[in-house]
Amino acid sequence: MKMSDSTRHKVALAVAMSADFLQISLIPIFGPGVFSPFNDALDLVVGGTLWALLGWHYSFLPAIVAESIPGLDLVPTWTVATFLAIKGKKSAPADKAVVIDV
Repeated sequence: MKMSDSTRHKVALAVAMSADFLQISLIPIFGPGVFSPFNDALDLVVGGTLWALLGWHYSFLPAIVAESIPGLDLVPTWTVATFLAIKGKKSAPADKAVVIDV
């Protein structure tokens, strides 16, 4: 089953906001040090999921860099990157046919 654009946007925002919430609220687990592999794994899963849902967008690159810097990863970078990726994207109406005259 294919998801509509609005559904993919909502799911992507939910994934990004959940990841940022986890990283900020569970600082001792996702902070630098012994448990940083959990943070790295979460970032890889979130980045891959967002890419699968929205495709590649230039806003994901700064988010990936920011997430790899200890302390800066406490900023909700995935949420901001996702908002930027879906900003201005409008889904085409399904009932409208496109006719091109040549």
